[in-house]
Amino acid sequence: MLLNFPLGRLQEGYQDKLMKSKDKRMKATSEILRNMRILKLQAWEMKFLSKIIELRKTEAGWLKRYVYS
Repeated sequence: MLLNFPLGRLQEGYQDKLMKSKDKRMKATSEILRNMRILKLQAWEMKFLSKIIELRKTEAGWLKRYVYS
């Protein structure tokens, strides 16, 4: 019973950071999809792909912390 409050606060913090990282990834993804024509014309696909992959890694890290806490 005494452990519920600290663990709840810990999970709340992890969930908050998870949602913030998910929002960043979704914002970047939607921006890329809106500007796909420009990205294709300038051949910037790989640059933005690496950006999305990095955001996914961050999100996955927070998700693991949230799930295993």
